[in-house]
Amino acid sequence: MGFVIDTVSTIYAIFAILPFISFGLFWIILFFKYENKKKVTNLAMDFTTPFLIGAVAVMYDIIFQSSSFGGIWIIVLIFLIFGGLIGNLQNRLKGKVHIKKLFRVIWRLGFLILSTSYILFLFIGVGIYFANS
Repeated sequence: MGFVIDTVSTIYAIFAILPFISFGLFWIILFFKYENKKKVTNLAMDFTTPFLIGAVAVMYDIIFQSSSFGGIWIIVLIFLIFGGLIGNLQNRLKGKVHIKKLFRVIWRLGFLILSTSYILFLFIGVGIYFANS
């Protein structure tokens, strides 16, 4: 069982280190199956978001040296806040909340925010590295 967990964590780490390469890889693989660019892009975004969550959380912890309140909890908090806001908007406009649509919107909005955060933290981390050396 330890071998399986080690293998899965290694694969996750490889995809999380460079999430844009994993996005491209997923996009190419899915394009051969579906050939619909919009659907393929949305699915590739959905597959890449968990890798971005892990990468941005770790980058946040390293840059801000957070030990008491980790980056993963900030990401979860942001997802929950956006979920509440968008769920409230759905309830006001439609009269009920569509959980599947709500989750899809939050997940893809998370991709957009986490991609931006990844690039920002990457530049901050490189700047800190060169400033310290």
